Amino acid sequence: HIVDVTIPVGARAGTRLLFPGLGDELPPAQQQQRQAVSGSSGGGHVASPGSGSGSGSGSGSGAVSRDLVLILQEAPNVRYVRRGDDLVTKALVPLSMALGGGTVHLRRLDGSKVPLALSDVITPDSETILIGEGMPRPEDPQEHGNMVVQYKLEFPRTLTSEQRQAVKLALQPPPPQSRGTT
Repeated sequence: HIVDVTIPVGARAGTRLLFPGLGDELPPAQQQQRQAVSGSSGGGHVASPGSGSGSGSGSGSGAVSRDLVLILQEAPNVRYVRRGDDLVTKALVPLSMALGGGTVHLRRLDGSKVPLALSDVITPDSETILIGEGMPRPEDPQEHGNMVVQYKLEFPRTLTSEQRQAVKLALQPPPPQSRGTT
């Protein structure tokens, strides 16, 4: 028996999907552990009609008709970590861009890119929030959570002596201002 499953847009981990009367209970020795389909992690018990120990409607000998309950789990994603309806992602930013500005391009869930202009100095603990670029909200799929961008700074592997001098000159603290006496 094949069950078509439609996962609600923006469904969260722990969401339960109930299919009344579609589960057949099997003795533990006949249960098979199966890997869940793409989009979730973890396995579940799979029952086949006609192979249980009770008497279910329309199934073969021994199946007891029960409700089939699927509990959603989130699969790990290489690009995002989900925080409620928000998505947290990391952007790799070269040090020159972190200090001098520029534009990074981030991927949305649908694969399209969103440009993010870096006009302020970016530090390792900087975060930027892109409003409405997160997960669709289950209660209203037209509304979305946010994308939280955290930064990982990429330092150059080597610098010439001229580059080192230029960096020192550019980043030296301003001279202390003397206080005038009155």
